[in-house]
Amino acid sequence: MKNIIYLVQGESELIKNFVNLKERKDVNTLLLTYDQPLDETIYLPNSTWAEGRNLLLKKALEMDIPFEYFIFLDDDVNFIQGDFKLFEDFLFKYSPAIAVPIFFPKTIHTVLAVGTAYRKKFYRPIFEQQICRFADAQFMAFHRDVIDDHILMPLQTHFDQCNWGATSSTQQLLIHNLYQNKFVQFNNVIVENLAHRPYTSNEFEEVQKDWFKSQFKKPIHDPRPHAINFLSLQGIYYAIKNYNRINLLRALNHFAKTLTETLFYKIENQHSISYQQVDKKLIKGSDLHKQFEKNNKNV
Repeated sequence: MKNIIYLVQGESELIKNFVNLKERKDVNTLLLTYDQPLDETIYLPNSTWAEGRNLLLKKALEMDIPFEYFIFLDDDVNFIQGDFKLFEDFLFKYSPAIAVPIFFPKTIHTVLAVGTAYRKKFYRPIFEQQICRFADAQFMAFHRDVIDDHILMPLQTHFDQCNWGATSSTQQLLIHNLYQNKFVQFNNVIVENLAHRPYTSNEFEEVQKDWFKSQFKKPIHDPRPHAINFLSLQGIYYAIKNYNRINLLRALNHFAKTLTETLFYKIENQHSISYQQVDKKLIKGSDLHKQFEKNNKNV
């Protein structure tokens, strides 16, 4: 056993595509549907994305198995390059706190590589892994220490009434501000999402901003718009296309920082945040501070 559990949620027709994953003997898998029940699948009718992931996590923890990695998946993940087993090999090779593949075309411009990516003909990455500045939540792996910290998970469901994307965005911003140098992307595993659903689309930026002000002592950092690889034609094209939206000097700074931190990435087996780190960044008595205190290990 690899001490891995896959937690997959989605529509019943698409969830059927993950039966082979569930049949593997070397990993564990839990499946959840929200539209109709299936055999050996958790059914949470009319649930949101956050509610589904939170229930899957709850069921996984109730198994009382010392999983090293919890891998969350949406039902529309499709591999362009690599597969689950290659992703797992990288997990145990580099031991990150959080890991993702490349999401085509959404994050292809972030890969530290030379050449260009056009019509899914991919160029050669400089590194197998690199520090991640921008990802998608459809495929994310979390180390057990991160789960035990009770900060990134369970997800903040109070954003669901505003916009489901706000829940995912909030989790990513928490990663970048609390686990920045431990968040890794594997450049030889590339996926795309097959389904495009009309999620709730109310504006959420101001609501999200106000919530972060109530949690953190200082303004949070968002590197996502500036995550660009200037060594590739793909990255340069992205920078030119989004010239009015991004600050190029800041993007160059992020590029240099990503390259440096990737070069000096250290493989660690422990990823928990200390109480001192949390107390330094979070407002005592805030929602996140209370969530963290549920983990008695660090108090």
